[in-house]
Amino acid sequence: MRATLCLLLLAGCVPPMEAAICPQEDCLALFVQGIDRAEGSVDCAFYAFDHPEIAESLRNAATRGVKVRIVLHEGAAPGFQSRTAKVPGLMHHKFCVLDGERVVTGSANPTGRDVGYDNNVLALESGRIAGQYGQEFEELWSDDFPGRRALDAMLPFRQHVLFCPEDRCAEALRNEVGGATKSVDMLAFTFTEASLGTELILAAARGVNVRVVLDRRVHPASQRQRLLDNGIEVRLARSELMHHKVLVIDNRTVLTGSFNPTASADSRNAENLLIIRNGDIAAEYASAFRSLWG
Repeated sequence: MRATLCLLLLAGCVPPMEAAICPQEDCLALFVQGIDRAEGSVDCAFYAFDHPEIAESLRNAATRGVKVRIVLHEGAAPGFQSRTAKVPGLMHHKFCVLDGERVVTGSANPTGRDVGYDNNVLALESGRIAGQYGQEFEELWSDDFPGRRALDAMLPFRQHVLFCPEDRCAEALRNEVGGATKSVDMLAFTFTEASLGTELILAAARGVNVRVVLDRRVHPASQRQRLLDNGIEVRLARSELMHHKVLVIDNRTVLTGSFNPTASADSRNAENLLIIRNGDIAAEYASAFRSLWG
């Protein structure tokens, strides 16, 4: 089920957000629909990109006069104006900015493989948030990495977008977990960030219900055993690939995006982390967690 939501900010209400959980829902459709609606510009930053349907939508957009630009982690996008990002680690984003007003982002790379794995994609309409993603795109396009801190990192909006490394994404995760009072449900493809592990252990010690699902391919430096040793239940996903990067806190806050909690993601990669304070969208992600918890 997709949820179309009105997200409350300090200044009031912004247009809808739509969330899709792959593979149960069609994550690809959110990219295609967003690109097909574009009238002036489509700026995409992709770690990986090979899906023919998205490529066709981008070609159609260019044909009708839309300015299409693509930044990639490596290689080029034949037939499009594209560049390879110059970052010390991974250019790990999976987002498109549409007409400077809308964003499609999440954990799913627009590839034939990723849309069939456990992933999530968000489409949201907000000039403020789109502007932050647009700033990040321009910095990558002009080889300005790391760039300026995002406006959202400095002002107390109810919905935030942060970009690593300049906005200190791991610190934001720690702060959110540190404020949990009832529950923390975590889905992580890779989890090696020791300081976040410590914060989860502290949360469990003060009575917060902490549960973690990791991809079955456990990284050698994973926090899994440390969490287990401290009484936190950790399960391995049974699916072929569990690629989420999600925290659901107190069933009212969701953290998602491209950011895996690792030291390299926090200090060397180009990443994004979206923080959403909304019970309805949290319920969507909580449902996804339960389906993987089993």
